[in-house]
Amino acid sequence: MSFLAPNFLYLLPLSLIPVVIHFLHRLRLEKIYFSSLFFLRETQRERFNWLRIKEILLLLFRTLFLFFLLASLSKPRCERSPLGIKGEKSLVLVLDDTYSMMYREKGKMRFELAKEKILELLSLLAKKSEVSLFLLSDRLATPFLPKDSIIKILDTLSCSYLSPRLSVEKIEKKTSTARYGTEIYFFTDLQENCREIISQPWPAPPTIFDLGGEGKNCGVRDVNWQEKLALPLEVNHIASRIKNYAEEGVGLKVKLQLKEREEWQEVFLKPREEKEVVFKSEFLEPGDYSGRVEIFTDSLAPDNTFYFSLKKLDKVPVLVLGGERERMTFLAKALVPTEISPFSLTLLPFSSLGQIDLTQFRVVILVDPLNLRLGERERLRRYLRGGGSLFLLIFSPPQVNLWEDYFTFLGNKREEGFLRVERVDSLHPALAAIRDEIKSFRVFAYALLRPNRAKVLLNLTGGVPFLLEAREERVLILSSLFQPDFTDLVYKGVSIPFLYRFLFYLANLTLEKSYLCGETIRVSTPSLITEVKGPMGSWRETGEIKEGRIELELQKTSLPGIYQIGEETFALNPDPREGDLTRLKERDLIGRKLRMIKELKSERVDLKGFSLIFAFFFILLEFFLVIF
Repeated sequence: MSFLAPNFLYLLPLSLIPVVIHFLHRLRLEKIYFSSLFFLRETQRERFNWLRIKEILLLLFRTLFLFFLLASLSKPRCERSPLGIKGEKSLVLVLDDTYSMMYREKGKMRFELAKEKILELLSLLAKKSEVSLFLLSDRLATPFLPKDSIIKILDTLSCSYLSPRLSVEKIEKKTSTARYGTEIYFFTDLQENCREIISQPWPAPPTIFDLGGEGKNCGVRDVNWQEKLALPLEVNHIASRIKNYAEEGVGLKVKLQLKEREEWQEVFLKPREEKEVVFKSEFLEPGDYSGRVEIFTDSLAPDNTFYFSLKKLDKVPVLVLGGERERMTFLAKALVPTEISPFSLTLLPFSSLGQIDLTQFRVVILVDPLNLRLGERERLRRYLRGGGSLFLLIFSPPQVNLWEDYFTFLGNKREEGFLRVERVDSLHPALAAIRDEIKSFRVFAYALLRPNRAKVLLNLTGGVPFLLEAREERVLILSSLFQPDFTDLVYKGVSIPFLYRFLFYLANLTLEKSYLCGETIRVSTPSLITEVKGPMGSWRETGEIKEGRIELELQKTSLPGIYQIGEETFALNPDPREGDLTRLKERDLIGRKLRMIKELKSERVDLKGFSLIFAFFFILLEFFLVIF
């Protein structure tokens, strides 16, 4: 309770005036002596008792009348808790811990302001209430705990570099275990990344605690080769893309740091402009180049630095074996269109298989192998066991079924029309980046294959297997030939990335070198135990044998930086979209059952009117008591 005019509280002792008068009146009583009581009537004792009670009640009513009358002068008010449910409750707290909450408002990070507001909210809870805490990155979800336990957990939390991953479904499962009425509070800066979770149906209408504002920020969105694919014998340059998310122009200094090499550039960005900054340093030698690009500086630090790991290719030796040279022409032109192709191609007939040393090639391509003998097949087996890889293009029926380990040949077919790719294994590392474009070509003729120890990566219309991968060896099988009368893939722009990515995959060249924080890095390793180096130090990870290969899945990727897994280097960065501090518009929130607040304010109730009502009530009681 509070008072707008607390000085009038000093008048409250005046409400005791009736009590003082009462005692003064008793002091004035006089003793009168009677000579005889003979002529006095006997007074009834009950009447005497009622007068005593009446006197006490009049004294009480007059005192209370003055008390409430004087109390009304001080203008008393009480504060009503902002929590909707009185008494014990089950409180669900969702805290946005994505890196946009690192933006500084009035010298403090938004994340720290959110923690302070949560502590303020918890202080209003009844003692036996229970609280569950979720982080928007989904790295923490507590059961319902006493508020003291949540306060201890809150004290240990810091902002993350992860993207929003929490689903409302997970919150709903937790609320089903609540013992009391449930209230949900979401502490966030209402960035665009909150759109998905806010648009989902919540188990109870959430209260959105808005901690955001219109912030200014610039960030590095990407770093790559300017030429996109760093080919052998070609001079390459590193380029970075930098964006200004603010509504006003800004000048920045940009630094490229690559081991001992350092280069500075200056750039001016117009409002909301994204610009490519190309560094002058030249790169000719094949190899891995890792480092970072930094901008200086603004109020949101995480996206000011972008780590990169770029590979400049050396020529990959590839052997193409076929029968008719015409069937290899389009394939050869696609793999080596110019002298700066990443492949060193050797074209030979199948008859040369017995004389050539296969170990000097990273990949061997067999174009419609009809007449291979068992001895030649055994040579290929030894090549695979030694770490080599095969790419089979099959259409004609082989004279001897040498490939029964991978598939059974059921025949071939030429369509009157054509078939398209119907299903894509989008999780495969060679297909992930081209999963949409790969559906653009048509197939006119194909072999009918039944997979044995192989999985299907591409299916044509009707579920026809088109591209298979052996489960225990580095072998790919395409059920068609790379010729115009078999498929128009030879004329499509996706043909080059399709062939290049799969040959890099077979040659064990890691395709993806850049990941977002929190993503799992999957890499093939030569041994089960692999040393890993990263921002958290150095440690060992154990891989698993999958389909004949050792694969390691690294999940400790919460911090940005350069990670070295064995001989491979990877770069991890926070999601650049988090750097856009653009807030959700009011129209995005219309129609949703949301309560929006900026401050945790208690509702104040004016008690002056109640004081006057009570004073009037007691004076009425005195009036009726005097009359009756």
